[in-house]
Amino acid sequence: MTLLPLSLFLTFLSLANSFINTASFQKNGVSMSAQANGRRTFIKESSLAILGISSFAGNASAAKYFGDKTDYPEVIQPKNAVKNEELYDSSATKSAVSNIKEYRSAILELQDKLSKDPQADLRTALKERLSYSKLRNDLNTAGSAFEEDSQRGLDRITRIILQDIVEFEEASKFKKDGSLRNERRITSMKAKLKKLEQAFDEMLSYF
Repeated sequence: MTLLPLSLFLTFLSLANSFINTASFQKNGVSMSAQANGRRTFIKESSLAILGISSFAGNASAAKYFGDKTDYPEVIQPKNAVKNEELYDSSATKSAVSNIKEYRSAILELQDKLSKDPQADLRTALKERLSYSKLRNDLNTAGSAFEEDSQRGLDRITRIILQDIVEFEEASKFKKDGSLRNERRITSMKAKLKKLEQAFDEMLSYF
């Protein structure tokens, strides 16, 4: 059961009081038109309040769902993941996992380069070590080594990795005017690489 915030509860008390006051005016001979207007106002305000509560509840649920990756209902922990034994032990899966380890090593190298030289050409270095299409294929191949329900957690990690690779590549571009990366961009790039390292670690924890 969801508890209403105090502000919304007080709003309801205020609306209820308005309704009571309207009823009191009716007894004192207020015109039928005024009574109708009062009832319409009450219904309108009550409807808006209810919609506000629904929105609040929906936003709370969205924050819960998207706020913490451990809250995702589709995630199955590695120890509980159900393997497709035939695919899990296949040469294709082993090759994909080996490649994923290399991608993780590439991310660590980029972290080191960025730490030593914040203005390094990391976009070129990324492309030399990592092909986006091959990365996607390897991640999908690795994920297919599990039963359908277990694949969902791996699919989530795959989406995170692919999105972060694209975002890091975009962030690592130099501006056309030749200006250097500012501190804010450098910090963002470091955070993105750290997130990628953790995502690759999470993926490899299933193997």
